Amino acid sequence: MLLALLTTPVITAAEQAASSLPGIAVIDFTTVELKGHNRYELPTPVPAADALTEQLTAADRQVIDDRWLGLVKALETRTNAWLLRHRQERREKREERAQLRHEVLADRLLFGEQRPVILGADYLIAALARYPEFRVVDRKALAQALLTAPPEETPAAFAARSGVDYLLGATVSDLRTRQRRTRVYGNEVTTTTYSLDLVVQLVDLATGAIRYAGTVTVEQSELGTEFAETRNSDRFSGLLKNAVEQVAAKLHDHFVAGAAKEDRS
Repeated sequence: MLLALLTTPVITAAEQAASSLPGIAVIDFTTVELKGHNRYELPTPVPAADALTEQLTAADRQVIDDRWLGLVKALETRTNAWLLRHRQERREKREERAQLRHEVLADRLLFGEQRPVILGADYLIAALARYPEFRVVDRKALAQALLTAPPEETPAAFAARSGVDYLLGATVSDLRTRQRRTRVYGNEVTTTTYSLDLVVQLVDLATGAIRYAGTVTVEQSELGTEFAETRNSDRFSGLLKNAVEQVAAKLHDHFVAGAAKEDRS
């Protein structure tokens, strides 16, 4: 009895309170281009079979002279060789186009305006961690739990073992611009408004149900004249950070309102 008491782990009140908080794992953000690439990319073509065409049936071969059979076989061989070469060329062209699209997309994401999307999940993790009502789970721990998951494990069992109650993902839209020109004291003033959408989904890992979904739209306006022009290389990043902060606040309000509703019931 004494040995059992000594070997039983002691769970503090803080640990028990932390385990009751919703565990959220934030996955990497995606973009409109990435979703379109994954959805509409052509599948890998199936290699063509060696025997492509035969003009004669087994019954034909029994009634046709051997010399004519040899001629037909030569024609079949030539036709098959042409078809195989033609299919191989088409396959290589498709692969070249797919590789080119992949490289263009990678360049735009790594070196283009949308580069801050790579840090989108990290921005959201930092924003959620400010709220004590959330328990943000490290993505490395989630990945390790996926690697060690047995095939027969149910989603509910995996959620309990990994400590992840919800998966949070987001899609970032393209940066949109809207311009308006006016005259102020004889000078032309251009107002450029930049807007960005962040579409989020919070999925219950145990049931697969969408617990929360919404769209946050953020805007930023800049003024310019013929004498002054604004150049801001941090525009996309600033809009993304603003959207992430609003998403974290909305999720906080959603969970707090849900908890208050349960307490009243």
